[in-house]
Amino acid sequence: MLNEKLQRAEDGSRQRLIIYSLVIAVILLASALFMIISIGGFWQKQAADISAVEDPVSATVALPGKTTADPEAQRRDFVAGLAKYEKEHEAVVATAEFANWDAALQTRLANSKETATTEFASGNYETALLALNRLLEDGGLAIQGFEAAYQESLKKARVAYDADAVAEAKIYIAQALSYKASEEAMQFSETVEKLQSVLDLIKLNNVAKVENNVAEERRLSEEIFKLDPARVVYGERVAQIDQQWKDQRYETAITTGLAAFKKRDLKNLDAAAQQARKIYPSNAETAALESKVIFLKTDIAFHGFLKKGNAAIEQDNWKQANENFAQATALKSDNAEANAGLTISSDILASLYEIQAYNRDPGRLSNEQVSAKATATIAEAKVLASLSPALAREIVDLEQAIIDQNRPIGIIVISDKLANVFVRGVGQIGSVDRYRIELKPGTYLFEGRRDGFKAKIVEVEIKPTDVLVEVRVIPDERI
Repeated sequence: MLNEKLQRAEDGSRQRLIIYSLVIAVILLASALFMIISIGGFWQKQAADISAVEDPVSATVALPGKTTADPEAQRRDFVAGLAKYEKEHEAVVATAEFANWDAALQTRLANSKETATTEFASGNYETALLALNRLLEDGGLAIQGFEAAYQESLKKARVAYDADAVAEAKIYIAQALSYKASEEAMQFSETVEKLQSVLDLIKLNNVAKVENNVAEERRLSEEIFKLDPARVVYGERVAQIDQQWKDQRYETAITTGLAAFKKRDLKNLDAAAQQARKIYPSNAETAALESKVIFLKTDIAFHGFLKKGNAAIEQDNWKQANENFAQATALKSDNAEANAGLTISSDILASLYEIQAYNRDPGRLSNEQVSAKATATIAEAKVLASLSPALAREIVDLEQAIIDQNRPIGIIVISDKLANVFVRGVGQIGSVDRYRIELKPGTYLFEGRRDGFKAKIVEVEIKPTDVLVEVRVIPDERI
């Protein structure tokens, strides 16, 4: 295939060479015809027009091949034309690169210039102008051919490179560089120098494909693409493998997460969800996995609170149980076990607090209304007493306190029969010297009044454990 491409390129070069030859023949024929016209006096008419141009040198250079009978004008035309040749043509023709292409043509052009300048030096201006015009034409065609040869060599180098023909590509790019060390050719030369390495990597890459070694295939594809970015198929393969790996990682994360959810393995489920979120954050599978994380976290916490609540019940710690059941119902408000635990613990705590309040101040129980309320509270609390030993103990204590606070205690009141004795809030005893009454436990004020004496007030605390209490009330301080 490479030889066919090179053959087509060579056929193109021959065709262009034939065209260039025909163009040169036509130009030479036109030049001869032009000279015949100029002999007939054509240039006498044009001399006046040329003298009217502001820059006669430019005009003469712009119209190569025209001559004039005026020697001075001919001399100026020659000088301008020679300057044009040296600037536009010889700057290329005289280079070593041009000689690399066609040294013989370079020599012929140099000789043609020598001929023209010799004729000019001899004063043969008309002959010198004819020779210079031919030189300008030949130089222009030579430069075109030189550029075409450079482009052709560069093209063949690219054709060879595309066909992975290392030797041919090196030959043609070296040839192109010998004609012109352009930036384009130098850059392509660097690419050609890497071709053998690229081909070696391609062979290894093919082996990796056969062996289904995807990691090695990716590594080699990446190296190939770095060395030759034009081989986009390898860059695409790297992207394809990366995408496959990404999808595999995502699938693994989802699978691992679902398995962890079934095992109630929150740690691995959460890690899988985080991995999925990094890869495809907006995928439905990611959202589903994250919802399972939330569900499992909630469920684990819920059952943790239930477990702690039940453990607290076993320890008769109803305050702790109530707190745990409250947290459980906050997570799952419709859960029967959590709601039942919260209700029972709340009821027991309420009964316990109320009974403890009576037990902290048992003196109030001597009051019939208070005692009746305490008795009713006991009746309600006994339903729950089997669940809480602490509540049962408090009930027993309160029941005993009610009995103790309502058992009459014997009181012996001693006076002098002269004072009128009474018990504030209870009633009058009268003028006695020794009198027995019965009062419930509590604190009482005994008062004795007698004309001409200050009232005698005695405060007495009657305890449930008392058996008989004596109180002496005799006013003995005169007014």
